Amino acid sequence: MHHVTLYATPDCELCAEVREFLRSRGVQFAEIDIRQDALAFHQMVVYAGGPLVPVVDVDGDVMVG
Repeated sequence: MHHVTLYATPDCELCAEVREFLRSRGVQFAEIDIRQDALAFHQMVVYAGGPLVPVVDVDGDVMVG
């Protein structure tokens, strides 16, 4: 099983689309609200090269947007 993490914000429309995409395919994932977790926000900025959401981490492979 893959380890999937979605870095998102609750009011982001693209985040909602990614969330629904993952759910519709039965993918289990952890979701982190980057506004509530400063460490996760920093990690997401490193992954994305800036404060961009959504960011999806699948076993260390990172996809932005």
